[in-house]
Amino acid sequence: MTEFHYTAMDLQGKTVQGNLAAEDTHALAAELQKIGLFMVSARPSEDNPSAPEVTDVPSVSEETPLPEKLDDSTLLGTLENTTWLQRLILIAMLAAGILSGLWGAYQRRHPKNSYPPDNDWSSQIRPGMTRSEIEEKVFPTRYLKGQRSSRTRYLVSPDTVAEIPYDENGGPWSGDNRMRKGVIAVMKASDLEKVRR
Repeated sequence: MTEFHYTAMDLQGKTVQGNLAAEDTHALAAELQKIGLFMVSARPSEDNPSAPEVTDVPSVSEETPLPEKLDDSTLLGTLENTTWLQRLILIAMLAAGILSGLWGAYQRRHPKNSYPPDNDWSSQIRPGMTRSEIEEKVFPTRYLKGQRSSRTRYLVSPDTVAEIPYDENGGPWSGDNRMRKGVIAVMKASDLEKVRR
């Protein structure tokens, strides 16, 4: 084994110098990676000052050629040779993929334009319409806070709520409840949050 004088960088980008014994520069780079350092250059120690400095060291970003056939033993061997930082990056990439998929599914189920236009909804409702007609044709999303069966709140836009008065024919919260004549209250959702506290 040869004693090498190396220059390396840690994860914060700080330059570190030191001496370490290894068979060759590739083994030295592997040993340094185990302790969280990435070799920049290496040369044999002062015992042999005429030896040239070695900078041709495989970096972390170089691609390793893939074998022709991937099987379980190849994949397990590849994972065993990864550093903790590389494993952390793989886990982060996997988590990002999962979150991206979940976000896409959420957006498909809750499209941005699921609210009726601000001035269009008032012409679509009239007294005598049933609760199920209003919820199907005009307001697909109920505002979940502060509901009563006689006055139901719906989201008009992300920050606007309309409160529709209903009778209780067919029982409370029935789809057969009809809209009563009366005042339709329109308010900001942020104002409702302040009142509830």
